[in-house]
Amino acid sequence: MTFEEFVTNSYEALARYARLLSASREDADDLLAESLLVAHRHWHRIGSMAFPAAYVRRIVSTRHLRINTSWFRRNVDVMDPQQLPDGVIDDELTRSIDRDELAAWLAGLPVRQRTAVVLRYFSGLGYAEIAAELSVSPTGARTLVSRGLAALRLAGAADRATETQLMGKP
Repeated sequence: MTFEEFVTNSYEALARYARLLSASREDADDLLAESLLVAHRHWHRIGSMAFPAAYVRRIVSTRHLRINTSWFRRNVDVMDPQQLPDGVIDDELTRSIDRDELAAWLAGLPVRQRTAVVLRYFSGLGYAEIAAELSVSPTGARTLVSRGLAALRLAGAADRATETQLMGKP
């Protein structure tokens, strides 16, 4: 497969993944462009792999984590809710929330937890695959996902309590 064919077939899924990880559409576009440049430079190796899309997704993850954990950390804006996919997170709390709430809650998670939650529930990866993407043990991947979901649940409970107080409902 040529690099051009790969981009044609995989761009949409990679762009959606980058947008879920990033704070804004512009940051996601930059992240994906930089990642594709790296992939293009090494395409002679990547193109012969069994799953080149997984490898390029790993490049996106690594670059995202490096950008967000380095000394030149960028300002974080809430992600545009229109950029979230129509996929469903299989969690009782998140079944009933809307895109705006989900975008705000995801943006509030630490970078590694947000990445783990997105990989698990939007990309459908198992814990071993998440562990490989984030360079942690499978137990570490489960912990990141668990803590991320716990934080999302707390954010949902806090928002609902505030809404109840504002509306004067018991």
